[in-house]
Amino acid sequence: MDASYWTAPFGPTRPPTLRAVRVRSGRKKLPPPILAVTPSDSVVTNQLFDLNDGGTGFIAEMLCENNTERAIRIDHVRVELPRFEPRFRLLTPIRRGPAAGTYDFPEPGPVNFLSNDVLNRRIRSHARFLLGEYFEGLLLGMGDETMPEKYVDRMPVRIRLSLFQTNGRVATIEMKLGVWRSPKYLPLQARMKALRDGRQQSGHVETQIDS
Repeated sequence: MDASYWTAPFGPTRPPTLRAVRVRSGRKKLPPPILAVTPSDSVVTNQLFDLNDGGTGFIAEMLCENNTERAIRIDHVRVELPRFEPRFRLLTPIRRGPAAGTYDFPEPGPVNFLSNDVLNRRIRSHARFLLGEYFEGLLLGMGDETMPEKYVDRMPVRIRLSLFQTNGRVATIEMKLGVWRSPKYLPLQARMKALRDGRQQSGHVETQIDS
């Protein structure tokens, strides 16, 4: 696959600098720990969709696990799509009012994503993935550019997503997103309810993040 297939709307393009870690048992040096990221294969949850202002919405579901012996912090994210540069930025939560703390896309995108379901809150913050911690949720973003016409409704699009850690390591995955060119987001809302219900039934308690 030629390099022009991918674009990079998020983050810098320079390669990361790895800082070696000296282990106590000797002089051997090991690279810093890296987050284990597993993408969801649901093209219902994982979406690219049109916004009324001419932009593009982006949703990706994944499981992040820290199976290492050290805490990990994410600094920024890069998303690469086939020959399309929408200049994505991460969605931010509503700051005031009854819906404060939730995440809403502009119309006709989905709304009322709860903070505990969203990975955005754990990027560029003081939040860390502690030893043995895992987080299953969504990465939400939006861009200024409209999807090209060749991105037809319900077409699967393969993307490359990279999570850049503060220790210099990069966790990169490839996954498929379903293109939605009409406002049909009820399947996604149903998926989010199932995700929350499953978390409550399992008794999973997430690490609280300092504000």
